[in-house]
Amino acid sequence: MMRLCDGSPCPYPGRPVSRAPGNGSVLGSNPADDGTGVSRGRSRYGNEPDGGHAYAESGWSHKAEGPNTGNGGALPCAYPAAKPDGGAGVWRGGSKAPPEENPLEKIFSRENMSKAWKRVRSNKGAPGVDGVTVGAFPGHTRDRWESIKAELYEGTYTPSPVREVEIDKPDGGKRPLGIPNVLDRLIQQGIAQVLGDMFDPFFSERSYGFRPGRSAHQAVRQVREYIREGYTVAVDVDLSKFFDRVSHDILMDRVARRVKDKRVSRLIGKYLGLTE
Repeated sequence: MMRLCDGSPCPYPGRPVSRAPGNGSVLGSNPADDGTGVSRGRSRYGNEPDGGHAYAESGWSHKAEGPNTGNGGALPCAYPAAKPDGGAGVWRGGSKAPPEENPLEKIFSRENMSKAWKRVRSNKGAPGVDGVTVGAFPGHTRDRWESIKAELYEGTYTPSPVREVEIDKPDGGKRPLGIPNVLDRLIQQGIAQVLGDMFDPFFSERSYGFRPGRSAHQAVRQVREYIREGYTVAVDVDLSKFFDRVSHDILMDRVARRVKDKRVSRLIGKYLGLTE
């Protein structure tokens, strides 16, 4: 599903796009506005250009988050490939979270939207097709938010097309990058936060990548522990172009097994281009 992740732009295989004018790239001399700062899947907390006052009037506060806001970048999974006695380690599953009630209401709650806005704002990045920057977004959207939220609850909200640009790949060539409007980045981030809480309890305890409370450093420590226990084999596996090739129909089927609110599924489907 298009990396409903961290308020960052990403490919939208199923939605129409609008190509950026000029040379098709938003790369420029200012790294903060080159379009790459919103695609790395990382949050950069620190000084905030608007002083943290955006949306204060409407309750979108920006309290400092506690520890563990980082993502694991490398070594996402630390699992022994072979035991000293030749047997294979098998994960039997962990604790299960209770079903989430009214997930759509939780997604657009004041608390969750405040957290989502803080994340989107920290990622900065280039504007989408509407030209609204992250800095201008609060003033542009504050008076419209209640009507937008009503559309989201009624199922009539339609995401805007993404702005398509191309950025240079380290090994040569170009990589397409879809840049949603700031509003859609905010909505996506709100969805990701709630769904992350619903799905994370079902992940392997040995998985450390891109999960709250986990990091690459923890994975390294776990690997060291496995070495001390006598494990001798390490396997490095990467799924090439996973987000380009994953079947959205199968993915949404898996999501629907845990997310019973069809309003949420329809909204995600709109972002994937599966529904209108």
